[in-house]
Amino acid sequence: MTTETTVDGTTATARIPMYTPEFAADPHGTYAEMRRRHGSLVPVLLHPDVPATLVIGYHTALKILHDQDRFPADPRRWEADGIEQSCPVKPMMEWRPNALRSSGVEHARYRGATCGVKYAEAVWAMTASPSLSLSGTPLPTSSTIPAASIPGT
Repeated sequence: MTTETTVDGTTATARIPMYTPEFAADPHGTYAEMRRRHGSLVPVLLHPDVPATLVIGYHTALKILHDQDRFPADPRRWEADGIEQSCPVKPMMEWRPNALRSSGVEHARYRGATCGVKYAEAVWAMTASPSLSLSGTPLPTSSTIPAASIPGT
């Protein structure tokens, strides 16, 4: 097992780089080795300067996803830790004003708006053409609903 020396002189397991050609060539083998060596929490590098902990255990992931106090969905705290603007993985994980990247009251507000739209689409589909929901054909999306048929447009 590879180790590295930490600032306080102790040893820690080396982080597994997830950006290498070797990882890309055999991700399944790498994940199997991660599970064997580390269990459900794996120390990884997303980029040479971006350490992270990869959660690969189902039950551990559920615990983390349900603990919004210790593991918020809002990445602004992570961004404040000094992730460089030029970091190639930052755009994929940075904060955005949406339910996925928000926590608490802000998350509830964004989620409410999203769910409200989906509910309105489903109600429209059932009232405009009840056979859609009974026949198994897909419900229309916002791009297939004629604007003139939506009240208030």
